[in-house]
Amino acid sequence: MMKNSEGFTLLELVIVIFIVGVLSSVAKPYYIEYRTKAERQNAIADILSIADYLKDYRAVNSTYTGATPPVIDSNFYTATYTINANTFVIQQTPKQETTQKGDGVICYNHLGQKLWRLGNTSCNGLSKDSNW
Repeated sequence: MMKNSEGFTLLELVIVIFIVGVLSSVAKPYYIEYRTKAERQNAIADILSIADYLKDYRAVNSTYTGATPPVIDSNFYTATYTINANTFVIQQTPKQETTQKGDGVICYNHLGQKLWRLGNTSCNGLSKDSNW
């Protein structure tokens, strides 16, 4: 009489490892793209929050001068501001040591004009026709 053995054969384990490897190699690029888009959306949300603060400041003080926007603590973007009496531009630049590297700057100004283009390095091109 044959004895029932429990467990998996080496061939079954190799097949499972192969299938897991194929699935992970297909899924990883999609995950990275999803994460990049999610971090970009977080940066956009930060920009809109700061823009609201600046607009509220101007409504009370009739100028943007003297406004000190809240500090954005992001692991993926660095925020910079250009603030004058009647205008502002908020720029989020991807940090080079992160997965956002090369993703392009995100810009927003006092007129509500917004700009993001893959690989873009400045806010040049910010206009009523530009978009995120």
